[in-house]
Amino acid sequence: MREYHQGRKDEVNARQRERYARENQGKTDRRYNEKAPEVILRQVALENNLEDQAERYLRDLLLRAENATKEISSHGNLFLGEECQHGHGRLRSVHSTKPCYICKCIRDAIDRYGNRETYNILKRLKYHRLSQDKKEVIIRRAAEHNKSNPERRKEILAANLARHPERRRLSVKRQNEKESQQAAIKAWGTRHPHRRKMYTAKRRALRIRATPPWIGMYSSDIESIYEEADTQTQITGIKHEVDHIMPLNPRDTERGPMGLHVPWNLQVITREANREKSNQDPGPSDWVAQPYTGRAK
Repeated sequence: MREYHQGRKDEVNARQRERYARENQGKTDRRYNEKAPEVILRQVALENNLEDQAERYLRDLLLRAENATKEISSHGNLFLGEECQHGHGRLRSVHSTKPCYICKCIRDAIDRYGNRETYNILKRLKYHRLSQDKKEVIIRRAAEHNKSNPERRKEILAANLARHPERRRLSVKRQNEKESQQAAIKAWGTRHPHRRKMYTAKRRALRIRATPPWIGMYSSDIESIYEEADTQTQITGIKHEVDHIMPLNPRDTERGPMGLHVPWNLQVITREANREKSNQDPGPSDWVAQPYTGRAK
């Protein structure tokens, strides 16, 4: 087979070109034609309602290319070659056929914008394959970016709501249900103040009973766990709480003992996970006895 192709290389290539032309007759290859890639990108963005995003991408790309040209020695995957036919300068990539860096980036963007759903699915799959540490880094950076760019955050939210009005309706419904639930709890406490005080006192008594007298040497460890919950709330924007792994008031008192208010029985989890767990006993995979490595003070 190899000798056949080597001896008839021109003939095979000609047949392949004819076949490609026949199968793609009347079609336009959006990634490779005589039009400037910026024009094609704007056309694809217009079809997918991504005009603003495309313009921002082009501005950022030109700025990156300008900075890379000035500091070309620090970019091992770029070099200065022949002038681009579309007037993008001499910055080129070392990959494959040494294409113009700007043209290559824009063609990749054309492919992403034209196959938005597939790209989003692949992006989500890539995120879920990451380790928990890398996910936390991404979440922290996103939270910091949102905090430093509140106006941009509002624009993105408004655009998403305009594209997906059903999500807005679902969000409003959930918020109304949450507010209704909170209002119902508050109203119940107003109608039954004695019962609310009884439950509050019971919880306080459980914690006092679950706190051993020698816990003072670990008070700083407990304080650091509560500080960690506040820190996670500020970083992620999601409410975190301190949960007792073995509940203070277990649902099934016959199966297991009452938990203690000690550092090795505390963990930081989200409020939603804490509400879902409630006072259920931990499963075998959640509770494994290990020596406490904290330092008593």
